[in-house]
Amino acid sequence: DKRRKWNADGQEKDPRWLARVRGLKPETAINSVIGASLYKACIGKALTWWSKKYATIGVDPALTGTDDMVLSAFESGKLIDELVIAKCEAPEACGQIAAFQKRLFPMGGCSVVVDCDGLGAPIAQFYRQMKPDNVHLEEFHGSSTDRELVSVEYANHRAEAAFYARERMIAGHICLDDNDQSFEEAINEQYFVNNRGKIQLEDKDEIRERLGRSPNRWDARKLGIWGFKTAQAIRKAEGWDEIESQGIMRPAASSYMAV
Repeated sequence: DKRRKWNADGQEKDPRWLARVRGLKPETAINSVIGASLYKACIGKALTWWSKKYATIGVDPALTGTDDMVLSAFESGKLIDELVIAKCEAPEACGQIAAFQKRLFPMGGCSVVVDCDGLGAPIAQFYRQMKPDNVHLEEFHGSSTDRELVSVEYANHRAEAAFYARERMIAGHICLDDNDQSFEEAINEQYFVNNRGKIQLEDKDEIRERLGRSPNRWDARKLGIWGFKTAQAIRKAEGWDEIESQGIMRPAASSYMAV
């Protein structure tokens, strides 16, 4: 029973256990990462912050036969295209990613971020062998707790990526479309502060249970936004801009623990 995991240590401190099982007020709140008003403010937003061209593609792989693979492409903060493919296994997925990248960013220079927890790992391995040299591939492991990679305030990479997207949206750096499914998925993703004081997202299975589907569209969009952490500016005549510092892509550190 998944609810037993919320109280595995018997301490009854997990806010999900207190609120949803015991019916008590938890010590820390369970909140949505992205509020409806914030998401709506990003729909069709005119972006002025970006001074150069940066390109990313977020890839959320399919659970074969049960949901869709989603590719979300961003250019300088704006969602410019999205591809949804059902029942897509690793070899076909790599071809779809390559064709998507070539169509949107034919000169290369983009960052492709693949969710590699589980079924995404072989996709990343296949794609690494066929991608152009000037396309950066990031293998994203949402479950990673490596403190050399994950900021100290977050339980894992998945939580940090969710709040990075939120920071970018609050800063006015992101333009989205009015896709109803992505909106519903975004506002249904909840977080809490765990008993170690780290920001943690609820299990994805809980979101699937509420929605009746996997939140793959918003997951792919978050990965696309995450790609801006390491993306480099694209020159008109070539893929990579070797002069640009990656630091320009990173907004000032901030924490949104208190909401």
